Amino acid sequence: VLEACASAAPDAASWAVRLARTLLLAGEAPRALEVLAGVAPTAATRLVELDALRRAGLWERARAFARTLLDAPETRALGTIALARDAIDRGDLAGAEGHLVDAGDGGDDAALRVRVLEVGALLALVRGELDAAREGLESADAVALRAGDVALRARVRALVGMVAQRGGDHEAARRAYADAWALACESGDLHAASSYLANLGGAAL
Repeated sequence: VLEACASAAPDAASWAVRLARTLLLAGEAPRALEVLAGVAPTAATRLVELDALRRAGLWERARAFARTLLDAPETRALGTIALARDAIDRGDLAGAEGHLVDAGDGGDDAALRVRVLEVGALLALVRGELDAAREGLESADAVALRAGDVALRARVRALVGMVAQRGGDHEAARRAYADAWALACESGDLHAASSYLANLGGAAL
């Protein structure tokens, strides 16, 4: 499919990103990685590759790949945010905070700005700083809404649900997870939708 698309347009990387994202929406992370391996890397392909590696559970590869992104100015922020999220997953909260400081605010890239705010909110959540987490997610939701990115908003609403649930507000958590599920369905992200539906079921108990 990628070869056919590339023959119709010179920008094979753009076609690869579209195809890889479609495969990710269907829960086919390994196949998305195969597609991306067939084109020269760009900032867009690297972003999708990071997501694919995490969804495939290839944590070591994702970490190593994120470190390679630190070498170029145009991908340094992306790599730094990926390493911050990885540090949170490993319980290295001080390391995560250091990476967040290095990442800045994401600049003019809406997707990157949302990721910075998401990871900052997640760090606040793990630390029990719920007000700070809510504030960060409100900003992230506003950025995603202005960008018209439904998939980004789904991720943000899911994190809003996590924060509400952690604070004991199960009704707010249920509403946020329902929003996340509906937005993921709208974007066609079946993998995320199934996860958000499970969260919704847990919040409703």
